[in-house]
Amino acid sequence: MVTTVRMILVGALILIVACGPLMRTDGAPYVSAKSLNELARASDVVLLGVIEKESGIRNLARNPRDLTQEDPNIVVIGQDYVIDVARVLKGSTAGRSTVTIARGRGTSARGVKDDQDWLPLTVGEQYVLFLKPLPYEPSVLALAIEPSRFRVAAQVTAESPWEQAPSYFPPMERDGFLAALAVAIASSR
Repeated sequence: MVTTVRMILVGALILIVACGPLMRTDGAPYVSAKSLNELARASDVVLLGVIEKESGIRNLARNPRDLTQEDPNIVVIGQDYVIDVARVLKGSTAGRSTVTIARGRGTSARGVKDDQDWLPLTVGEQYVLFLKPLPYEPSVLALAIEPSRFRVAAQVTAESPWEQAPSYFPPMERDGFLAALAVAIASSR
């Protein structure tokens, strides 16, 4: 009985962390970081890569008794993307990796709708992504914390449904951002 309750609690915690917007911190509707150091500490994998293509959807909601199984009632749709990884800045991953982003939720009985603040990644664009492997499928990476994605061009820009992200992460020149990120990653180890 105690083991079953523990498994349910651990499963619920994993689901909450994997689906970010279900939690709140500091009044924000997201688990959020306010510095590159916090982003680096919260992420198992940080990569620089180009979004190659959308790659289907998956149900991120898990059965708390068996995380390898989908929840029979709750649906959390994850949009998958294939990333052509240019550089792994922290952790390890394959040269082509799958990243999934929660985009909508609902129930098996009532159906699913995209979240109002759903922000897709842009195919063909380069990003720095802050990620964690899915606990039940470690080869697939999910956004770790908000903001988890930074579009990289001459300027690096945080892309996040969290409205306060630009105040903590204003646009920054590419080389300066990557240098600051390298320092943050080194201090997170």
